[in-house]
Amino acid sequence: MKDLTKRPKPLKSVGNLVTAVDQLLFHPSGQMLYMSSSLQPGAARLYDIGNQRVHAAFPTCMGNLGRPVSVGFSPRGGYLAVGQTTGRAALYRFDWRGSKY
Repeated sequence: MKDLTKRPKPLKSVGNLVTAVDQLLFHPSGQMLYMSSSLQPGAARLYDIGNQRVHAAFPTCMGNLGRPVSVGFSPRGGYLAVGQTTGRAALYRFDWRGSKY
């Protein structure tokens, strides 16, 4: 039996965001993790779990994300909605392997 009092070692650490992360959401396929911070405009990243890498073109490929405060994938993973501190919401078609529009 493992000793749960010890500090576990993370499998992977993602250092691409320099502000506190306040949004985490798995893609419906379970192969992608969205993470963002509402403290800075454009502070969002997509992490590919299979490749263990951050998607290099995100969020620049989506345009101006503003300061993301709420996020959701469509049930089949083909769309990504991002709510912003301005009260606006953006809906993006999410073309990634495993997504079904």
